[in-house]
Amino acid sequence: MRLRQSLSFWVCVVLQVSFAAILFFMTYSVYPEETRIFGKSFVVGSYIMFFLSVFITSFICTDYSCQTIRNKLFVGHSREAIYFSNFITVWIGSVIITAAYWITLLAFSVFVGFEADMSLNEFWFLILTKIAAVTALVSLYVLLSELITSKSKAVTTALILSLILLIIYPIMGDMHIEFNVQAAKVISKGVSVFFTDVMPSGQINQMMQMETTADIQRIFPIYSLAVTVVSYAIGVLIFRRKDLK
Repeated sequence: MRLRQSLSFWVCVVLQVSFAAILFFMTYSVYPEETRIFGKSFVVGSYIMFFLSVFITSFICTDYSCQTIRNKLFVGHSREAIYFSNFITVWIGSVIITAAYWITLLAFSVFVGFEADMSLNEFWFLILTKIAAVTALVSLYVLLSELITSKSKAVTTALILSLILLIIYPIMGDMHIEFNVQAAKVISKGVSVFFTDVMPSGQINQMMQMETTADIQRIFPIYSLAVTVVSYAIGVLIFRRKDLK
């Protein structure tokens, strides 16, 4: 499996493990008498967007630079099958990158005897919501990789896009207030909900700011599914018409 040979994949996994270990020991050193592991600690930070953007775009664009996609078409694979295969591969890689953080944090917590401050149902809903958001991010970055097949340009564009999505979240909050003053409530609400609730970047930012796992909106996974389906469909349509000569 080419995923095991991807340098960007393993770098992301190592960084995730490192971040989780640093977070745990910083928390443990600041609160030495604390015996609970907080549910919000399992929310992987918004930096995950930068990790996934580099991993996915570099992974897929390598197929273009190495002529791998043309070879797959030559031996009879359909474009839909190729797109699906790439999507599933980078999705698996992205989930592993995300899970590396959870597993590390959970392992340290169990080792020192920490107890969770949330129920098992809340824990699994948190994991489901995060995976759904990651899946939506994967669909967006795969789509971007089909639009820009140059690895360097795709990686740069994906990083810029991630930065814009990260910055736009607080801006939408301010714009929402300003628009209400200007009586443009419908437009402001629609734009604000799109960037803060529908887009996975907004969901991740909200989960980072929550006080408890009960604050997660139950509709988040549905929004993520919608973004995934739309992005995947657009990506397949583009790939069908793409000239690979």
